[in-house]
Amino acid sequence: KISEMDPTTVANLLTTSRSKYDEGCLNEPMRIFSDLGWNEDVINHLDSMETKELAEFAVQQTIERMSQCVIGILERPDDTRKALERHLPWLAQYINFDKRINTGVVSKGNLSNETVAQIETVSQYERHVYKVANQLLDVQMSL
Repeated sequence: KISEMDPTTVANLLTTSRSKYDEGCLNEPMRIFSDLGWNEDVINHLDSMETKELAEFAVQQTIERMSQCVIGILERPDDTRKALERHLPWLAQYINFDKRINTGVVSKGNLSNETVAQIETVSQYERHVYKVANQLLDVQMSL
């Protein structure tokens, strides 16, 4: 469990771990939308000082590109469904918004303030893009 790990270990694992497809778990929006998405070492270390200019480039490019898409937010299935029904009605009918995979599979632990701070540091750009994505979904809901 993450709650039982040392905070530095958590940050290190978030920036170095890879899936069986050799992809990391940080900065997914930049992996998808930016030109740097192919480079796992850069994408997973956007918080480091050496890549600050690259990080700003990747974030800006991601926001520009995702603003041309219909936004879906996992935690907002009803709004996502409405946005798809409004903007891509032919697609909405094929998505099951009621299906919940892995819900409740992992029990939650309490994270220390140090662990939370480490996670917030390494995920700062992803959290920023997530806030913008929610704002874009709000706009799409108002159209």
